[in-house]
Amino acid sequence: MKYLILALVVPLNSFAVFQYLYQGYKKSSRFESLIVQKEIYDADYEFNLNKYDWNLEFGANYSDSFLQALFSFQTNQTISQGLSVGLKKQTFEFGEFSFTHSRTQLDLSRWTNTGLNSFDSNVYEVRNSLAYSFDLINRPLLVEFEEIETKKGSDALEMEIKKNKDALDFFQSYIETKHKVVLNRYYEDFKVRAQKRVSLVRRRVKDGLSRKVELQQSQISLMGRDEEIIKNKAVLEENVYLIEHIIGQKVPEKMYMGIKWPFRAANNFQYIFDNKKPLEIERLEILNKLNELKVKRQKLLTQQRLKFKLSYTKNAFNEDENEAFSDAFGDGNNDEKVASLTYSIPFGQGRSSVAETKHMLEQKRSRLELRNLEDDYKAQELSFINTLKKYEKTISIAQKKVGLSMKSIKETQTLYLRGQSSFEDLLRAEESFINSKINLVNLISFYELTMAKLAYLNGQLSRFLDEYRD
Repeated sequence: MKYLILALVVPLNSFAVFQYLYQGYKKSSRFESLIVQKEIYDADYEFNLNKYDWNLEFGANYSDSFLQALFSFQTNQTISQGLSVGLKKQTFEFGEFSFTHSRTQLDLSRWTNTGLNSFDSNVYEVRNSLAYSFDLINRPLLVEFEEIETKKGSDALEMEIKKNKDALDFFQSYIETKHKVVLNRYYEDFKVRAQKRVSLVRRRVKDGLSRKVELQQSQISLMGRDEEIIKNKAVLEENVYLIEHIIGQKVPEKMYMGIKWPFRAANNFQYIFDNKKPLEIERLEILNKLNELKVKRQKLLTQQRLKFKLSYTKNAFNEDENEAFSDAFGDGNNDEKVASLTYSIPFGQGRSSVAETKHMLEQKRSRLELRNLEDDYKAQELSFINTLKKYEKTISIAQKKVGLSMKSIKETQTLYLRGQSSFEDLLRAEESFINSKINLVNLISFYELTMAKLAYLNGQLSRFLDEYRD
């Protein structure tokens, strides 16, 4: 931990302490988890895109049939056993393709009154079928495909929002830690000044120029500086531990004291005022579209469907299974071509109706959330801009107060040594100087955090953090 404290109080030349830690953050397990989450979203997209992949189907059947048939010779007890294998592919845009190959063994040993002598008791049928079907109206799969693409955009924005929020949290942790580091240096300086004042008053008491109570007051003031250092260091170490835990590494020890925190106005980062559409609003707009698509698809599922289907089948019968197989794939007229239209009207729409109502309510909620979010962001942006202007004015005043309070200390100390000012005046001047310096660094820290929040709001946080220097 002491190495990280050194990093925070030591300038890293032009690279800067923040940039050193920021690069460590980008290599941390915390940042890596966000990258893994993105890969999960990508995998989820690929999974949904391939949800209707090729299907390989196997089948087996056994039949003992004595059904009445059109021709009398067919009305015989027939026992059959069959195996089949098929490939099927459903697509979002182009309908469904399928191929089926089947082999059936027919047992004709129980046939009577047929006069058929061309076959033995066992006959084999081999059948090959190609089929294609397509929805002519109300195609919910097309809408589902659009849903998948839309969700991909939503997931990408959600990932970017998470990254930006996490980066903003890291920057805020750094600013809070940097604030404590600067205060630590101030408190150490204030302590040195208090020690010198104790030494001065002690000599004056010995020389009879000051009262003993003044020595006691100066010693109490010194103790107060010690208390401030202890309290500040406790918070500093806690903040440091948090950052060190986030980046998962120690900071190199070869650094020296001296970090400064100069005031840099927001006009040096003019791009943070660029009014880009916030990612949260953009994502909510996409979610609205996604809900609209869900409502649309649910409606299509409960409406009439007209399906067009084409099929081509070729078969062959033979007492020899291999011959039947060869004939089924060879030339010949034993084929069947079928074109059909199927019109379906769904009934019992209770469950679908509830689902549609739910999606419509979600859509309404998203629209209201979008409207509220747009208003909130406009208010936040205006608030941040006004806050920056307010801080700029107060920082300018605070800088002047630091200079004046320093002059006041020197003048009061000169008057005190001449006996023209009281010791209480000297302590008040010292407290005024301390408060003005602390107030200035407080204002600068608030100012920079406000800049970062405005950059986040306008989608410019990544650039802001890349360009930020201590």
